[in-house]
Amino acid sequence: MSLRGKPPRPTPVRLCWPVEQWPAIDREAWAQALTPGDPFAPGGLGAGWSKKTRQQTAGGYGRWLAWLHSQNLLDPLVPPPERATRERVSAYYRELKETRSPFSVQGRIQELGDALRVMTPGMKSAWISRGAGRLRSRARPVKDKRARLQSPARLAELGLRLMDLADREVVTLESAMDYRDGLTIALLAYRPLRARNLAMIACGEHLVQRDEV
Repeated sequence: MSLRGKPPRPTPVRLCWPVEQWPAIDREAWAQALTPGDPFAPGGLGAGWSKKTRQQTAGGYGRWLAWLHSQNLLDPLVPPPERATRERVSAYYRELKETRSPFSVQGRIQELGDALRVMTPGMKSAWISRGAGRLRSRARPVKDKRARLQSPARLAELGLRLMDLADREVVTLESAMDYRDGLTIALLAYRPLRARNLAMIACGEHLVQRDEV
């Protein structure tokens, strides 16, 4: 009981374990997988992964460990490949399917397979990745977004109109944001970019005005 007479709140169950919470044997295998090589040693299989891929894969594997723990199946002394039996992975898949979209389920299974592949090079874990591939081929969006799609021409028209309206107003933070939004919409309509590449664009460096263009 707390000092105010109310029962303490239960500790929330973590759905995804961060790397520092993994069993020691898993942390060591993960660290070796990401160790860069040199001219005389190849390094880990995940050494060339981007930061984003590392984070996503670690998150997927951390979710697997949290699930094993919730099922009383996580023995910290058992090597990672021995925990990933077909029976357990199938049960994990069935539980994910109850609360996640088809594409999310496919992503979690794919991340588990990728993590095991680089953490235990000798393990025959290709069956997990093949399963994830089949899930992806069968996955369908939960919500049909096709009815909301707009043509590039309409999007470009909207972007140009927002810029034109912002140009007619006194320059304020709000009008500048309206102009930025219009420019972004028009730019993406004319030339689609990845979100990361779009966010990197800097005025005067990547976006330059030359005469009237």
